[in-house]
Amino acid sequence: MAETIAEIQKLVKDVSQHQELSDSESLTAINDFYQNQFHVDIGKSSINTMWNFQTLPNTDEYAVPEMYRLINSDVAFLNGEEIDIYVNDLIFKNDYKDAYIVDESIGTGDAVTATFTGTLSSFPVVPEAMIAYDGVETFKDAGSGVLTGSLGGTGSIVYATGVYSVTFNTAPADGQDIATTYAEYTAAQPSAILLYDNTIKLRPIPDSSYDIEIQVVKRPITLTASSVLPSLLWADAIAYGTAVNILNSDGNFEGAAIVESVYKKKLGSILSFQYKIKTTIRKMIPRW
Repeated sequence: MAETIAEIQKLVKDVSQHQELSDSESLTAINDFYQNQFHVDIGKSSINTMWNFQTLPNTDEYAVPEMYRLINSDVAFLNGEEIDIYVNDLIFKNDYKDAYIVDESIGTGDAVTATFTGTLSSFPVVPEAMIAYDGVETFKDAGSGVLTGSLGGTGSIVYATGVYSVTFNTAPADGQDIATTYAEYTAAQPSAILLYDNTIKLRPIPDSSYDIEIQVVKRPITLTASSVLPSLLWADAIAYGTAVNILNSDGNFEGAAIVESVYKKKLGSILSFQYKIKTTIRKMIPRW
């Protein structure tokens, strides 16, 4: 039976058959399970609080601090007023469609020039929406304003001004049209929030600073090599649960199912023990 963090790490490696995992890698996997799933499974995920932040003009995405985890909540406010919440990306995109400009010409090849610069006809530009192409190489924006070419070319786009620069790996052929497709937007007061991957996306994209409050769950503290668990019963369960995640990520679903059955037995013991404690406490409280 595991008791210390080191013993949990060893059990994770044994059960997942990943002896090559470093202590750092195994501890990361353990914390991922411990902070995101284990406390939900044992019914201790109800440490809810409100996270408050202020938007920036022309910025639509905001990462939730590591100490918090988003939940599928219907509680969110903008400047004190309720705002719509989405958890389905497809429905969100359908309700808040981006306005695309397709095949806008940004130059013509001459077999010598590799770099093309200028300003798009419409802006500001929605992050991650721009691509540029010459029929040979295609550039994509990953959301940081950096355009990456499929053949090694480089480029950039300034979302607020539409100023772009594209340098192809090989100069486009003589007479070849250089084109781009992108989405523009009109900044305004947001009316909806999309929750995904512990990130918040707003639509419309903010035109100013707005005060946002949204319900989140406080994550349990991060385990370290010297951490002591609240209950020794937790140790084996955390190890087996972590191993289930590792096996699933390996694609070893059969092995994961076998280990999960053990995890559920360990979990049952924890829940049974918690129930006995609660029952004992209730009996000790005087009734008058």
